[in-house]
Amino acid sequence: MSDEAEADLRRQIAELTARNKDLSEQVKRLVRTEARLFAFQEELDLQRKTYLFLANAAAELAESKKAEEIFRIAVNATLYGFYFQRGIILAADEAGSLKVLERNGFDETPSVAEVTADNHLVTALLRGEPRVTSTEEDTRSGMVALKAILLMDELVALPLGPSDGHEGVIFLVAGNDLEHASLHTRVREDSEVLLALATFASHVRTTLENARSYEEVLLRSRREEEARKAAIRELSTPIIEVWKGVLCLPVVGALDSTRAATMTDTLLRAIVEKKAKCAIVDITASHVMDSSTVDDFLRMTRAVRLLGADCILTGVNPAVAQAMVDMGGDLSETMIYRTLRVALQRYVEGFAEDR
Repeated sequence: MSDEAEADLRRQIAELTARNKDLSEQVKRLVRTEARLFAFQEELDLQRKTYLFLANAAAELAESKKAEEIFRIAVNATLYGFYFQRGIILAADEAGSLKVLERNGFDETPSVAEVTADNHLVTALLRGEPRVTSTEEDTRSGMVALKAILLMDELVALPLGPSDGHEGVIFLVAGNDLEHASLHTRVREDSEVLLALATFASHVRTTLENARSYEEVLLRSRREEEARKAAIRELSTPIIEVWKGVLCLPVVGALDSTRAATMTDTLLRAIVEKKAKCAIVDITASHVMDSSTVDDFLRMTRAVRLLGADCILTGVNPAVAQAMVDMGGDLSETMIYRTLRVALQRYVEGFAEDR
């Protein structure tokens, strides 16, 4: 081979080597780009799953009216929405004592009662700090002790609002131990996940405030309803002192066993309070009375006599009289008069004779 041909061959080999090197670099860049694309896709998929989970959690929060449900949703979100290893909600009073309200990721409930009142995390939250973080480098004794109890080497704590006593604070804690930290979201001050978690905690706090308001309104409504019912019962069972030592219970409208029981209770209380010697039950305005109610009235008369007072029944109409006869009740010790006026007149006359 001539020198010229050999030189030409070497040139071609050099060009091929350069092309191969260039192709090799392009392949490496493509592989790196593909790896970044896969990582980016995985990150997008993770974000999509996170946003979907948090959207569902937000929908659940919107429908929740009880603190226990809200706590459960919040703790589950720290694990399955933000991918921390453990989540727990604690309540701290003004003295720093802790109580577990909800947890997930623990084999058993942590003994948080062992936490001292001067713990940095509790003190900071009671002071109003919006967020407290502690990484594995944090060597403060109070934080180390708390992390040991919570089985976390790194954690973030966010306030959820005042405790029931309004002097303490309820807060969410999320974190990991170092053994499994690489599989979960790391606690880093500049992490976007912590910002998202803080936003979620703020939403939980608002939901808790709404739930408390709802409970207060519901409780107030129940009290008002009970007061209304009590007022209605009082109005429907008026006890009138028509003479010294003589009480009158006018019965108006339809009767049932429940109302008869209420009347009996009210009448007996009034007899004791006023030291009455006689009770007149006037049923002039009550036209309907079944056998069960008749029996209730007979029980009432017996109860009045057991308190040492006379019981007089007035205003008996034919239908009620027939019901009493059908019942076969013992009315021998019950005084019955046609009208309230007659009963009162007879009682006054008897009182005058006794004097």
